[in-house]
Amino acid sequence: MVFRLFLMGIAFVGLWFASEMMIEVILVLSKKLGLSAFVLSFLILGLVMSLPEIAVGVNSLLLGQPEVFVGDGLGSSVGIFLLIIPILAILGNGIILTGKLTGEKLVLSLLVVLVPCLLILDREINIFDSLVCVLSYFLLFIQIKGKREVSKMKVESDWLLKVIFGISVVFLSGNILVEQIKYFSNFLGISSLWASFLLLSFGTSLPEFFVMARSLMKGRKEVAFGGYVGSAAANTLIFGVLSGLSGKLVFSNDDFGVIFVFFVLGLLLTFFFIRSKDDISRKEGGALFLLYLLLLFFKLKT
Repeated sequence: MVFRLFLMGIAFVGLWFASEMMIEVILVLSKKLGLSAFVLSFLILGLVMSLPEIAVGVNSLLLGQPEVFVGDGLGSSVGIFLLIIPILAILGNGIILTGKLTGEKLVLSLLVVLVPCLLILDREINIFDSLVCVLSYFLLFIQIKGKREVSKMKVESDWLLKVIFGISVVFLSGNILVEQIKYFSNFLGISSLWASFLLLSFGTSLPEFFVMARSLMKGRKEVAFGGYVGSAAANTLIFGVLSGLSGKLVFSNDDFGVIFVFFVLGLLLTFFFIRSKDDISRKEGGALFLLYLLLLFFKLKT
């Protein structure tokens, strides 16, 4: 028991430092490519922050644990909108947006984030569902990126080595975490889905917490917000690609409906909060955080 907790701690530390390294490298590369702060945070930073989810997804499917893959993906997206963004709004005295993620882009972003949750309701994922996920993300990609041209640049060898090392550590950590979640789900007497949703997704969200801390110190809350929404949208792409490579997936868990209800409510609240004044105030962040606590309370009670 103690040794397994130690392994999970080591894996979480590996995710933290490897993700931090990857984020720093991608930030430098993207700025040299001439991308705007918002495009950088939404498209590039969002994908990089999703590396732990990719690692866990690949390892869980290889080990025949699809519910771990789904639980971590959903837990990460739910955590972004009901935990991380609310904490950012509470600690940062609100998040003021600059018009980059409003109107049609906001609606499309939230719909893309919701797609996997909708498709899982029938407890089955087929190739068509996987294509829907992938195509919806690329539609959003085109909408966000626009017609911006990317400048050419030389990729230096030390950057490439850092990327390879970071990805290797992330995937090794993901393998360790999946193995331990299998043990703790049996030990606690809960499903792999909820064990991943409640425990594993917190660890794979360490890059998002790191970005939040750094953005609060530098006063760049809007960039962090773009990265968070981008990370949640990237989860849809990851879900589509990995489930498509795995073929048809069938799940036996009946808890998707509970997560779906809370998640939809959280996304709706986020939409109306941003639409009203192009911001998320401290009180509104508190309301979203309360919704997360209610979800935890509901599960613990049942």
